[in-house]
Amino acid sequence: MPPSGRSLVITGIAGAAGFLTTPNTFQQPFGGSNQDGIWYGDVFVARFSRTPAQQPVLHYITFLGGSGDEKSTAQHGLTLDPEGNAIVAGTTLSSDFPTTAGALQAKPSGENNAFVSKIALDGSKLLASTYCGGVDVDRIRDL
Repeated sequence: MPPSGRSLVITGIAGAAGFLTTPNTFQQPFGGSNQDGIWYGDVFVARFSRTPAQQPVLHYITFLGGSGDEKSTAQHGLTLDPEGNAIVAGTTLSSDFPTTAGALQAKPSGENNAFVSKIALDGSKLLASTYCGGVDVDRIRDL
């Protein structure tokens, strides 16, 4: 059921494969990895709302990431477009971070790149996603 009216979208860091996602989202398997006992996590994005009777509804939780380490928190940026799609910014160490056709930057330029991704209202599709960076450490602080 797609959300209607007001909803809450959050983002954060999932540090291990046991973090649960919901069915029919675009990235259900954890993309991070365990290298020498250190977990490299994925970003998660979740959307919640309330029914007319004020009961909480979880619409989706999805991963967003590649095999390296991703971070996205309030300091990086999260906003909604006019259609209610989530736009998430963060940083990635992954060379296989998910990008979409027509991405501004489809491959990383350095080890630590910023990213901007747009997730469909129902969490089922990655509508747009690109690396944003050069050869140095890159970060997005706000959208």
